[in-house]
Amino acid sequence: MADSADDYLMLENVPAIGFMGFQKVPETKQVKNRVHLDLDVPDIEEAVLSSTQIGAKRHGTVHEEPANFFQVMSDPEGNEFCFILLK
Repeated sequence: MADSADDYLMLENVPAIGFMGFQKVPETKQVKNRVHLDLDVPDIEEAVLSSTQIGAKRHGTVHEEPANFFQVMSDPEGNEFCFILLK
């Protein structure tokens, strides 16, 4: 479940983590990525749809590796992250 405001997004009940919060900051981006997250999801297309509805962008198509599938995304500031689906 997600709880959001204009400048903050809280993801609740994240398995093995509990919750994750993301907050907009007024500073402009100074480096390629402030952080890179690989997020294990049960359904990549569902995760893409949910994240693009709150401002993320999809880059290319789903990639297949021997152990997983992954989709490169970026937040509105351009920081990349990936949705991962384990095989």
